[in-house]
Amino acid sequence: MNKKIIVIIIAVVIIAIIVAICLLPKKIEPENEIITTENIIEEKIIYNNTVSTNQVIIKVYDKDNKEIYNRVINTNDKKILDVINKTNLKLITEDSESGQRIVAINDIKQENDYYWTLYINDEKSENNIAECEVEDGKTYSFRLEN
Repeated sequence: MNKKIIVIIIAVVIIAIIVAICLLPKKIEPENEIITTENIIEEKIIYNNTVSTNQVIIKVYDKDNKEIYNRVINTNDKKILDVINKTNLKLITEDSESGQRIVAINDIKQENDYYWTLYINDEKSENNIAECEVEDGKTYSFRLEN
């Protein structure tokens, strides 16, 4: 009788450990972690019951050209401004004669002779941020430069 109780107790403990391991939260990637292009997932992600049609990379560089943000984003949005507004980037724009222009990203403001410039695949964009359309596989970089 004693052996049966010990076997039952051991079985219950093992089952409890297995259940606890299964219920542990999965590792969640921090929003501010730098993700390199080596980590890009080739599969399209299902979001809100639809398969995303575009995968883009958003990068931000400070005035010392140090990368401070790098995210791979799967999206169905058509405009890059809409994509950015769904990230944890705090983007402030203002209207100008040529359209919307960026005045601050994550509380880093344009100042003195430095201004925010959008690059698409390392080429300076001629479009303002509101007109910039999402294209699959492109890298959108924001650089604070003079």
